[in-house]
Amino acid sequence: MNIMYHLDVGSFSELAGIKGLELVGGGRLIPLTSAREVATAIKNERGSYGTLAHRNSIAGIVEENAALIRKYRLRKVCEVVIHIMPCLGAYPGSSNHNYIYSHPKALAQCSDFLASNYPNAKRIEVSSTAKGIKIVKERKSGLAIGRKDYFIKERLEVIAENIANQGESYTEFYVLSA
Repeated sequence: MNIMYHLDVGSFSELAGIKGLELVGGGRLIPLTSAREVATAIKNERGSYGTLAHRNSIAGIVEENAALIRKYRLRKVCEVVIHIMPCLGAYPGSSNHNYIYSHPKALAQCSDFLASNYPNAKRIEVSSTAKGIKIVKERKSGLAIGRKDYFIKERLEVIAENIANQGESYTEFYVLSA
């Protein structure tokens, strides 16, 4: 059975993992908590696959992932392009919007919206958009950028939809193997 490693349940990487798994003939998804863990798992588990974001249409190359691909000498099997429609969400009823948690590329993709609407909020970089949503839920305060369906699943409030700088954002994920 094929194994597909990806970043965090609820992340855009999970969507890429689902599509990637279809392209390699099905199997099982396994979420991990960092890009380094995904790269290490691919390298150490012969016959497995993983997804890592390569490039976003707004924020550019994901340098950390490109470095991991080179370091572990991972092979690109195919590409999966995900239409990124980032949303901003919060814990229901919370008015503390002093912090915004998300992946660095998501923060960059939505920088115009954040500058216009939350200019004084501190941007906190985390390993994935899903991780930001989990932090907001745990702390019951702050804001996060992520997938609308995951905000809903986690019973958080969606404050704004499609907040990417240019309205349209796409991320190219590589499906990788050793």
